[in-house]
Amino acid sequence: MEKKEHGLILSWFCRYEREINQGERSALKRIYEQDDVPVKHMVLAVADIIFDALTTPADKSHVRLVLTDGWYEIPASIDHRMERAISRRKIAIGSKLSICGAQLIGEREPQSPLGARGTALSISANRCLPATWYCKLGYQPRSIVLRSLSSVYNDGGLVRGIDIVVHRKYPMKYRETLTDGTTMIRTEREEYETRRQALLSQQQQQRESVEERNVSAYFRAIVADTQGQTKRSLLVSDANDILYRDIREGARYKVYFVMPFVTPRNPTELKTTRLTRWEPCAGNPVGYTPRKVMLCKDLIHGEMSSDIDVAVLVIRTSLRKKRNTMRKVNICVCAYIYVDASTPVRIRRSRQVVWEQRLLVCDSSRQLCYIVLMIPVRALTNVQNQVIKNGRTVCTLKNGLLKRTCG
Repeated sequence: MEKKEHGLILSWFCRYEREINQGERSALKRIYEQDDVPVKHMVLAVADIIFDALTTPADKSHVRLVLTDGWYEIPASIDHRMERAISRRKIAIGSKLSICGAQLIGEREPQSPLGARGTALSISANRCLPATWYCKLGYQPRSIVLRSLSSVYNDGGLVRGIDIVVHRKYPMKYRETLTDGTTMIRTEREEYETRRQALLSQQQQQRESVEERNVSAYFRAIVADTQGQTKRSLLVSDANDILYRDIREGARYKVYFVMPFVTPRNPTELKTTRLTRWEPCAGNPVGYTPRKVMLCKDLIHGEMSSDIDVAVLVIRTSLRKKRNTMRKVNICVCAYIYVDASTPVRIRRSRQVVWEQRLLVCDSSRQLCYIVLMIPVRALTNVQNQVIKNGRTVCTLKNGLLKRTCG
């Protein structure tokens, strides 16, 4: 017993010497006193697991963790993904967690770790990774941990950083929120025409200023990890022309602070936030296939879910009568289409008005290709001898004709 007491007193003496006399503070003490930020990469151990289902709202996790850096401890709120990991015994008392991108919640004033009340860390599955047993507690030399796309959970919260290669970049679109709360999506050309009409109206009516418009630009990109094994769709919100030109297909980037974005059509999509930062990286992209113009006769042998470019001539337009269930492949069209007529029909799908146009086209290979344009804004008119850019097309083969659906 005397040996244990002697060891405990010696441990307190060593801690007092390092913390008070030498000024060495642990990671949690620096966070409590707000002399450092919790977003840095650190390793903490699970000291306790608290279940408080009676006092926690239904949309919150019913489990809280108590984390320690070996000197002090701090409570931590988690998400449902980490709660399921605890129920499966993937996280237990004594486990070490590699945390990158934690947030401090509760009191805003600096506090002492021994008398802190209401201060806690907020962590999620996308900001935590299991650490090995021999990892040293506290801040780590590697400041940022980059996750692979395959390890990003849809319900895991904010992602601190990913290392990706841009495989495809789609045209920019503009979303305008009207005064009645409805939204209008326009292409770049339509947005330019809307702005021009607003300026002309201002000059004609001799008004001092036009009505302020709530417009935000965005575009989508298909990204993959550095090994080219996992692909995801990335929605770049609050974009501008400079960012759109800087992001190049086939280039490698480190992207910080992105968020999973679940949609009915694409449950594995990511989107940028206000904190998102792009950092170009050197390296040869793996699995990236540059764009090339394909002939219509070669589309039958194309890979499923691959994006291609074609240049075709419109022979005839017609109405679409019904939808058939067939095998589909996603295609991105960036085509020179010469339209001699337009026969649009307006349909309603999933509470959204969609314009539908059907085009029978061919190219130098003399292979007929059937194109169905699904345009959410309005049908194409007066596009004689003009370039038309479409994205996300569906390709099928029926009755000897290649059918392509653009949306």
